Amino acid sequence: MTETDQHVSHMVAVRTIEDCRSVVRAVFPELRVERVRFLAEGWDSCVFEIEDGVVFRFPKRKAVDQTLQTEIRLLPELAPLLPIPIPKFMYVSGPVGNHPWHAVGYQKLIGEPLHDIPLTPEIVAEIAPQLAAFLKALHEFPVGRAQALDVPMFSPEQWLDRHKQLVTSAHGIIRDQVDARTAGHFEAFWEKVFADPSSTRYTPTLIHGDLSAEHVLIADRQVTGVIDFGDAMVADLALDFAGFTNPVAWAILGHYDRRRRQGLWNRRRAYVHAVPLHAIAAGRELGLTELVQQGLLGIRHLSEPRLNREDR
Repeated sequence: MTETDQHVSHMVAVRTIEDCRSVVRAVFPELRVERVRFLAEGWDSCVFEIEDGVVFRFPKRKAVDQTLQTEIRLLPELAPLLPIPIPKFMYVSGPVGNHPWHAVGYQKLIGEPLHDIPLTPEIVAEIAPQLAAFLKALHEFPVGRAQALDVPMFSPEQWLDRHKQLVTSAHGIIRDQVDARTAGHFEAFWEKVFADPSSTRYTPTLIHGDLSAEHVLIADRQVTGVIDFGDAMVADLALDFAGFTNPVAWAILGHYDRRRRQGLWNRRRAYVHAVPLHAIAAGRELGLTELVQQGLLGIRHLSEPRLNREDR
């Protein structure tokens, strides 16, 4: 096994550079694949870059293949409405060879992930209005059209129930593996969220669903791309601010809607606290102990008193 292969989970059918080369050659013989580079692996997909800057993404399991098919339908309609580039799937394949699901290829967007860039106040001030404009355009996409494209949809009550289930499923392991003070903070926080009427006082809109510094590309202080729409859904737009640090999220909200900023910020706080719960749930589903431990570490981190001030 090569050094590159060791970065890629055994759970994915396309797990090596040679696997990627084999699938692309079989489906798109016009593409050159002498040079293939492993780019990244997330919970859901593995990503490779072939020659001429074409990026291919391969789902790791059936559920992810289903969300990828939603992206294939949604992104062509969404792209012309957004002020920032998103992936344009120029190559789409079905199951082939060693790969049992769909795969997509697109021209690589320029820029570096935001999480790799030092976030000085000057950079935050420049990118915040750009991201606010992007989110405004995204959130204005017609909900009826999203429904016609089979984008997952959640009413406020369904969305709250989803988080109740997430909390309930993690409750036992948190009780067993964190200290009493942390477990108490966890329980009190979510009891307050579920009892607050404002938790369901919003109109669902189309959201990215996993917007974070990892999925935002930057070049020369300009936002040059937003990637990975696999979690796109119709739900609470406050989630689209939860993947950024507090200063970045607060700055974006100031340009997005200053009048509603505090209310969105309050709902965002719940989604920030839900991030470790998603890690725990994914770790248990996929049998990845390290993900469960990552989630538990996040629970402990969020219970620290200094973080509950939510400095902006």
